[in-house]
Amino acid sequence: MLKTSATGSGHHLAQISAGSVIDIEVVMPAGSKRLKTEYVGQLDG
Repeated sequence: MLKTSATGSGHHLAQISAGSVIDIEVVMPAGSKRLKTEYVGQLDG
């Protein structure tokens, strides 16, 4: 069974301004993948 986890909380995401470059790491049983992308925002709820 796959487990998901996120570092931080919604409070921390609210502090990131739109347009910032963020680094994301996706960890899977077969390995991990890192990517950089532009943060566009989040939907509440």
